[in-house]
Amino acid sequence: MTISVVMPIYNCAEYLNAAIQSVLAQSYPDWQLVIIDDGSVDGSLAIARSYSRTDYRISVFQMTRNSGVGAALDYGMSLVTGDYIARMDGDDISLPLRFEKQVEFLEKHKDIVAVGSQVELIDGRSKSVGIKRFPLSHEAIERCMYLTIPMQHPTIMIRHSMIPKSFSWYDGWRLADDTHLLFKLLKLGRLANMDCVLLRYRYMAGSVSLANPRQTFAATMRARRLAVEDGYVPTARQRTVCMLQAILVAVLPDAAIRRIARISHNTEAQ
Repeated sequence: MTISVVMPIYNCAEYLNAAIQSVLAQSYPDWQLVIIDDGSVDGSLAIARSYSRTDYRISVFQMTRNSGVGAALDYGMSLVTGDYIARMDGDDISLPLRFEKQVEFLEKHKDIVAVGSQVELIDGRSKSVGIKRFPLSHEAIERCMYLTIPMQHPTIMIRHSMIPKSFSWYDGWRLADDTHLLFKLLKLGRLANMDCVLLRYRYMAGSVSLANPRQTFAATMRARRLAVEDGYVPTARQRTVCMLQAILVAVLPDAAIRRIARISHNTEAQ
C-alpha cells in the first residue's frame, strides 16, 4: 500500500528540515511526499528542492502566487496516486511509527474513510507544551463536529478508494479548510482517531487562524452552514452553543479570542 503525503508549505524554512526528516524516518517505507510551495520567500522552496534531488520519493511543486492553504492543498490532492493520503504541514513532526500504525488501522477497519490521532503540542523551539486529545469513535467525532474540530488536520490519513473522482477537496478555502473537509468526509464514510500520539503539532501564536480569529470563525460558521444544507443535523444544544460562540466572538476583543483558542488547544498541559 502506497501512501501519498501532501505537505503545503509557506515560509516555514526554520522548521521544514525537521518536518521532511520525520517523513524520511518513517518505519513504513512505501510513501511519496508531494510538497506544494505556496509562494514562500524565506528559502522554504530551496530546502524542499534539495530533498527532492536526493530522494526520488519527494516531489516539489510551486504555486504561481501565494493563494492560501486550501488552494495549495487542492493542487496537491490533484497529484496524488497512493492508496492512502496522509496530511502533514511543513512545521510539524510525524513520529516514526505514524504511517505504519495508521495503515494497519485502516487495513483492519475497512469502513473508515479517514483516521487521525492524538497530538503532542510543541512551541517554536520544539519544546513540548502539552497533549491535545480528540474523541476516538465515529459517533463521538460526529457529535463534536458542529462545535469544534474533532480531528487534528495534519494527523489524518485518508482511504483514497473511498474518494469519488469528482470530489472537490478544499474548494480553495484559506481559513477553516480543515472543518470544511471533515464535514465532506463525514458524508463518505466513518471517521476515527487512534488513541495514541502520532504527531508533534507546532502551535504558534502567529498562525493564520490566530492572527485572524474573527475571519476564521466566520469561515467556520460558513462550513457549518454548508454542512447543514448538505444534510448534517445539529442538535438543539449544538445550535445553542454555536449561537453563544457567535455572540462571544462578536463582543470580545481579538486578544481575548486568541487566549480562549490557546486554552482550548492546550487541553492537557504538562
